[in-house]
Amino acid sequence: NIPYDQIIHHMDDLKKYKKIYIHCHSGKRASMATEALINEGFNNLTCINSSGMLDWIECGFPIEK
Repeated sequence: NIPYDQIIHHMDDLKKYKKIYIHCHSGKRASMATEALINEGFNNLTCINSSGMLDWIECGFPIEK
């Protein structure tokens, strides 16, 4: 769980993952984060930007706080 404005500081950590799922509250910041990571050469991304966490919660999917 990395805030959008902190992604640049976690590039090395993110390179360790085979797959990265990006989401946010409504979808807008997820799109921006995905674009920033693509510009850094990441190609293992799944952006959940057509909806956000609000839709996830509304569907009753599990969350951890």
